[in-house]
Amino acid sequence: MQQFGIQHGVKRVAEMVENPLSALQLNRVARESGTDKILRRFSDDQSARRWLIYGEEEVLSA
Repeated sequence: MQQFGIQHGVKRVAEMVENPLSALQLNRVARESGTDKILRRFSDDQSARRWLIYGEEEVLSA
């Protein structure tokens, strides 16, 4: 699914993961699919949404 997203123009991927083992597995999947370059993890949904909408510029100025 991640490769499909990249091929169709996905610019950012936000993940919220509580379990460290799940995060490790997701890191592997992200590297294999190429989404590791556009992926960020967040602890709250507001930050994730802000980054998805505005990108790095908004996160740095917030």
